[in-house]
Amino acid sequence: MNRARESASHPTDRKQLDSMGSGHRCSLGIIETTAAHSALLAAEQIVEDPVSLTLLTAALASAPLLTPTPLAAGDAVATFTGTLVPDTLPSICQEGSHRLACNGARIKSTSLDLEQLEGKLMKFEAVLAGVECDIWNVLSATPASATLVSCGTPIPGCPVRFRVGPTGVIGQYFLFGAVDSAFVPLGPTLGTQLIELPGFFLGSGPTFGDGSAVDVAIPNDLGLVGLDLWFQGGRFDIGPVGPIELTNAVCFTIGPPLPPCFNPDC
Repeated sequence: MNRARESASHPTDRKQLDSMGSGHRCSLGIIETTAAHSALLAAEQIVEDPVSLTLLTAALASAPLLTPTPLAAGDAVATFTGTLVPDTLPSICQEGSHRLACNGARIKSTSLDLEQLEGKLMKFEAVLAGVECDIWNVLSATPASATLVSCGTPIPGCPVRFRVGPTGVIGQYFLFGAVDSAFVPLGPTLGTQLIELPGFFLGSGPTFGDGSAVDVAIPNDLGLVGLDLWFQGGRFDIGPVGPIELTNAVCFTIGPPLPPCFNPDC
């Protein structure tokens, strides 16, 4: 498992997900169940349009994201979305030059100048390389076609917003959270699962209009301070229904309750 940072065990890691009603607002927590059951249960509560619900549940039920299969030997190719950061962490692995943000997967390239791509949200194709460690050798990089951004103040009592994009297109999205990261390649179109499952389902809806954002209320609980969280979404086009694509991962640590709360603006 590759992680951006070590996450210690936390006494609140098994709090139950508490829906705050219909729409796209919920209270942040962890639900101890399978991702598939969580997804469909939350979809019934959140998605009120029967047509949207049918499309969503059909897509989630068929998505390998919910039942990930480890990469088979001899098939060491991965497509993943994210941003690259320089690898400055001490390690016995000397071959990688970068890491995947909010994940920690080691990255290098024998054909591209990765310094020119630092901080840019891209979709990468890579092959598994490395001698001492797993290192992904990037073969190509293109602008990301499924994205996840967050904004707000991740501290107790404050709001955080997530938005799966690109917005403004006719499509559907879903959003999961987890208490750890992962790196499970699932195919060239679907991409790579970057959070550990089972996790918790946060929301779904259309990728256009007011429904394209998921607003999360961090509970006003000091016991959450220091908890590391990871998030990843997926999206697919509607009309006709297109293949599911997974987004980049977003991560943060819940900080101490230092005012003020900043209203999400993404």
